[in-house]
Amino acid sequence: MENQLIALKIIGIEFENRIIKLSKQLNYKIEEKVLIRRFHQMIEMENYHCFGLFEDSKLIGISNGWTTNRFYCGKQLEIDNLVIDEEKRSRGYGDLFIKYLENWCKQGNYETIELNSYVRNSKSHKFYFNHGFKIIGHHFFKEL
Repeated sequence: MENQLIALKIIGIEFENRIIKLSKQLNYKIEEKVLIRRFHQMIEMENYHCFGLFEDSKLIGISNGWTTNRFYCGKQLEIDNLVIDEEKRSRGYGDLFIKYLENWCKQGNYETIELNSYVRNSKSHKFYFNHGFKIIGHHFFKEL
């Protein structure tokens, strides 16, 4: 990672194939056609952002994000599905991604960042704790 240019960019449909490939690494049980349909629905939302982490010109990480504003926390970026390519993990890219997201939020006058992490993903829990995130509640889910 020493001589590579690392950058955070807002990306869209032009990176669809790579976004879906990276999303599949975290959401391996969801069919690709479902991920594609959901991605198309997300990019139509006014408050949605797809963040891409690039090493030189290669997309190596993604995170979905939604701008929200809530009584308990103010203007917030809710991030989701932060994924670093399996081939690039454990090299500090996730740390950079979080720093870049925090800086992006500060520039946009966000007050907080929030996320959900799968209960089974204890490795991500440690990662987020190390970056100052705290558990403040439970995420409840009901399939319709």
